[in-house]
Order: sequence, then structure tokens, then C-alpha cells
Amino acid sequence: MKMNIVFWLSGPPICCKGIFDKVALNCDGEAYYICSKKIDKNRSKIFNDELNSMGNVKYIFLEQEDNPKKYGEDFILEHLDDIHIFNGYLSNYYFLKFLLKHNKSAKTIVWLERIGHRGINKGGLKNKVINKLQEYKHHYYALKLRNKISALMPIGQRSIETYRKLGWKGTNMFPFFYMPVMNETLPQSHELTDGIVKFVYLGRFSAGGKGTDNLINACKKLKNTNYTLEMVGGYGDYKEHTINYINSNEHLHFGGTWKINDACDNLNKYDVCIVPSRYEGWNPTINEALMAGIGCITTNESVSDELVSSFDCGIVTESNPDSIARTMDFVMKNVGLVNTWKKNAFNSRKNMNSDICADYFIDVLNYLFFGKSERPELPWKKEIR
Repeated sequence: MKMNIVFWLSGPPICCKGIFDKVALNCDGEAYYICSKKIDKNRSKIFNDELNSMGNVKYIFLEQEDNPKKYGEDFILEHLDDIHIFNGYLSNYYFLKFLLKHNKSAKTIVWLERIGHRGINKGGLKNKVINKLQEYKHHYYALKLRNKISALMPIGQRSIETYRKLGWKGTNMFPFFYMPVMNETLPQSHELTDGIVKFVYLGRFSAGGKGTDNLINACKKLKNTNYTLEMVGGYGDYKEHTINYINSNEHLHFGGTWKINDACDNLNKYDVCIVPSRYEGWNPTINEALMAGIGCITTNESVSDELVSSFDCGIVTESNPDSIARTMDFVMKNVGLVNTWKKNAFNSRKNMNSDICADYFIDVLNYLFFGKSERPELPWKKEIR
């Protein structure tokens, strides 16, 4: 079925570029990335600039137009019958509202992460009030939009229940996920034979959502020493503290900054990826680690931990230093697990490569707009309804 698709984004796609590019290639129609802004300077260090061409995708940067609002309005009026996919209902709410005003039956999908919470694990009346106001705001938009847009695609299965409680119908939601551009042709990662577990952390050095402090404090509690830990990042609110600790621990090394398209090739050289998330929408490092053929230790706050559980290629633990340390020690005492996880991660590709995931996304579009009778399900696990 021929489809023309418009992706409305706050900036150039990064975490979802792998799946969106493949959807655009397979939709047999025109595809557009309409970006409110360009990529920020920190992310530009890890993002290879591929904005010139990607199949039939056309990039539009509204901030470069003399009148961004008028340009967006004119574009919508010329594309009223296309499929419009919005990155949240807040960043481009004006254009979502404009589209629905001029076409009440517009083909519209909104995808979004679970609600962000302030001061996770810190408590405090101010944070509680702000978080409650967040919930009220999202409940307001649910009441306003749930009978107007075609579907909601929350990131991660646990987000389904969150938005159901806020007023969205379960039958009107389909789980979504991030998928960056990845090397999907790597050989299986080497076997661990010397008993030294090569851990790796990849991501922003942040004590907020990323939980980098969780990992550093876990390292201080480790009982075993048969490991190395490469810390790859380069920016974030916890950068200075992270670098200082790396320099004080002989088992830790700073791995610099990687371009996002090099992540899988580089991860393939390690044994286990650690994702110590405190609170995230979906950490795509787990996608990259599995595609690289290595297992993961992740907290239950990464959201993408559902991949680790589905493919049995790691351990999901609680988001605190004690739990992470116990899990790392367990792996160091049971190094045979590492090779089992590597095998399972390598075998997971057939259920999470870009073609399979793009097919799922296109199946959702066919189900919603073109009469496909069978409701699509996630490639790796039946969804929660």
C-alpha cells in the first residue's frame, strides 16, 4: 500500500532514525522529516551527519524558514491526506491542532515516552507537586485528544499502563520503541575465555536519568576484581565526577566519545554492557548492545529492559548501587553466563532488526488506515493491553 508519511520532530531523528529511515524506504511513497530545530552541539559530537539523503526522505528545518509557522501551515494544507506522525503532543502541538482543524479525520499518530519525573529518588514536596502537575497536564491532553487522533504509540510496554490510567484507551495504543541506526551484520562477539569480564558503559555522564552515579557507587562496593570497565561518553552533568573517579580506579578506563553509527562495532569487542538508568523513556544502548551480540546488566528503569528479559540476554536489577554491585559480582563469579548471553543476544537479531521493526510499524499503519484486519504485535513479545 502506497503511503505518504510526515514525521513531525523536535530535531533530527537520532534514537529512532534506524526504524524511521527503514519505514520511509518501505512505505512506497514520499516521506518527510519536519524538524523544529537542528541538532544540539553536544549530540552533534556523536551523530554522523546524514542529512543530505536517505532513500526518499526529505528534511525540512522550520527554524531556517523566514516564517516557520506559515511554512508549516502551508505544508499541512498541501498534505492533509498524508499520514502525520508526531513526536509527542507538546513540541508541535500547534501544527497537530492546525491539522485536526482542517481535517477532522486526519491520519494522525502521536508517539511519546513515559511521563518524565523530577528528582527521582530524591523526594521533597516541590518535586512531588511538579510531578503531580505533570500528570494533570497529560490527563488534560488525553481528554482533549483521545477521540481526535488515530492512535497513541507510547515508548515501551510499561508506558501503555501509564497512559491508560491517564485516559487513553488500550485498544487505541500500540507500543513503540527507539531504534538508532545500527550495524546489523556484525559477527558473533568473541567468547570470554580468560575470566576477566570486560564491562562497558555507553551514554551521557549524568546523575539524573542515566544513573551514572549509580554505577560509580556500585564499583566502590564490588567484592571481585576480575573485571575492567570502559566508560564511554564525554558530556553531562556528572562528567567531572566520573572522570575523577575513573582516574582513581585501576579497573576503570575512559573510552572517549563514539559516533552513534560506530556504537555496535565498538560494543562487539566487550562482554557485558551496563545500563544503570535511574529513570528513562527508553535507553537505546540496549538495542545497540544486543545488535552487537553482547549481554546487558540493566536496571528496571531503562524501559528497554524488556528486550533483555524477552531474549534472556542479561539481568534486570533494581536502580540502586547495591543491586548493581551484587549483579556485577554475580557475573564475575559466574563468567559462563557471559557467553550464554552473547549467544542469545546474537540470536535476537531476527526479532529486532530494522526490517522486522519497520514491518511492525507499517503493519500498525495498515491496521489503522488501510483495513488490515489483524492487530499487529511486537516482534519480540506480545503486548500488554
